Order: sequence, then C-alpha cells, then structure tokens
Amino acid sequence: MSTTQQSSLVILVLAIILILSCTTASTEDVNLTVTFTAPGDDGFEGTATAYRLAYSQDYDELVNTMTPTEFTLNYSYYDPVSGTMVDTSMTYTRMIPTGGTEVPNLPIPPPGGTPDTISFSLTLNYGTWYFALWAVDEAHNYGMHSNVIHIIVGDEIQPAQIIDLDWM
Repeated sequence: MSTTQQSSLVILVLAIILILSCTTASTEDVNLTVTFTAPGDDGFEGTATAYRLAYSQDYDELVNTMTPTEFTLNYSYYDPVSGTMVDTSMTYTRMIPTGGTEVPNLPIPPPGGTPDTISFSLTLNYGTWYFALWAVDEAHNYGMHSNVIHIIVGDEIQPAQIIDLDWM
C-alpha cells in the first residue's frame, strides 16, 4: 500500500479596489486624487502591506507587463512511513506587475474596507493616461489590478490648418 503526500500552496488573492476616481486640471502639471475602498490582505479582512499605483499612455503595457520573480517556499510535513517530520522546500516563479511608471511615496494602507484616498502631482505630456492600483500583502503577493481609469491631459485634437484669411 502506498501513501501519497499532497502539499498545496495557498496564494492570497487581494480584493480588487472597487472605486477608483480621478480629478485633474487640463494642463501638463496634473494634480490627481484617487479614492477607493482599501482591500485587506484576505479579501476585505486584515490590512494590505503596500500599494502599487502606476500610470502609462499604453493601456496594455500598464496592465499586462509582468516580470517573473523566483521565491522559495520552505515547509514541513509528516511522513507516516518514517514517523518523522520532513523539512523540504520548493522554488516557485511568480509574476510581479511592472508595467507603467510607479507613483512614488504611497501611504501605508489602512484596514480592509476603509475608504482611502491618495493624492499626488505629476507632470504629464498631453494625451490619454491610464492609471491602475494593486494591493500587496506581507508575502509580496500582488492582487489583481483595480479598474483602470484614464484621464486626458490637454487637447488631443489639433486645430485645422488655416488656409485662407480672405474675409470678403
């Protein structure tokens, strides 16, 4: 009779930030405020460890660029054949979101379910800019990105060329 030991890796999925809104002026110096409900490190329970807020003019680059990062999981299990605990480890690769430019100096997240606000200023070129927010737990697991918002800085449509100034 054979005994099969099964181990599983539990990956925390952080709650998606529910409300993400933005206010801005129509100049290159942009003051932004994002408001949302803070996730916990297990849904809305507990407290996330950090946020990652990033922006880009390329939507796909912002939400789909990931960098593989290896980590090692050390664990013990009981071996019924030998009657002892066995220490072992496994190496995993996880994908870390790295798209866009990160907004620096973000605050520490409050407890899950709490309204939260992040205000910051950026100098942006004219055009459409996309923003997304991720929550990170104490084991450096990233939740899914929030809803992606966009702002338009300045006028995207150039005026037509003047061809004739004849008034009469």
